[in-house]
Amino acid sequence: MSKSRTVLFSSLSPASRSQLQIVETVSNPDRFKYGRFGESVLLTDLDLNPGEELIVGAPGGSGSGFPGYVLIYSPNGVGGSFGTPIAVQAPAPHHVPNNLFGTSIAVGDVDGDAHSDLVVGAPGDFPGELSLSGLTFVFFGPNLTSSLVLRYYQGGGTAQSAWFGWRVDVGEIDSHLPVGGDPAPEIVVSAQRYDSAPQVGRCLERLTK
Repeated sequence: MSKSRTVLFSSLSPASRSQLQIVETVSNPDRFKYGRFGESVLLTDLDLNPGEELIVGAPGGSGSGFPGYVLIYSPNGVGGSFGTPIAVQAPAPHHVPNNLFGTSIAVGDVDGDAHSDLVVGAPGDFPGELSLSGLTFVFFGPNLTSSLVLRYYQGGGTAQSAWFGWRVDVGEIDSHLPVGGDPAPEIVVSAQRYDSAPQVGRCLERLTK
């Protein structure tokens, strides 16, 4: 298996948007060369500093049987290129083999503190013995050191093989409500294999803490 890479394109000019040129190629570090680097990508302002960060999921980690990672590349101010990435992993005890951490990523200020938070899906992770039930993690900004674990519960228990965290997103679902309602965005998480049927997906809204 060859190394993966993420490629950034830019239009040549507003008048020629159909013509794109490569402005940056980001290769995965050697330790993640078999880690499905680039399965999820996001370009966003994570730290409120000038320039946007490139966030790349590597749910295969260092190879088959390893836990996944998310790599955060910050712009280094030289020709639009990126510096050495910061690796984010699932907190203990969830940093386990085959957790698929980094399959999906999203960013938003989910707790309303004016700092961007990172949401990461790990559909292969599981609490206890419930294989592939999936977990989703929220890392709170600005330092991303504290986290919240989201689980999918059905009938008082966690759904086995739900792949909860297959896709995640952050948005303002209830922005139409009158002033005084919940001001923070919501987190939407899909359970792609709920009921062990790949064609039966279920999207969930998880209100913030």
